[in-house]
Amino acid sequence: MVSGHKPTDDPPRRARRFATFAAFVTAGVSACASKYETDYLLTGALPPAGTVCKQDSEPFPEPPAR
Repeated sequence: MVSGHKPTDDPPRRARRFATFAAFVTAGVSACASKYETDYLLTGALPPAGTVCKQDSEPFPEPPAR
């Protein structure tokens, strides 16, 4: 039970709450992704559906030669 509600309380209403769910996943550093993260946190605006941002650099660069 969460917040006094059982998981079985009004399933259709709960399903509607997730109808607008969106996932935002980042890996590495990306100015493009950072802009969308900031926009979402400040205004709640989501990027257009299917948006893909490229990484600005590799997440695990090769170590320098010794």
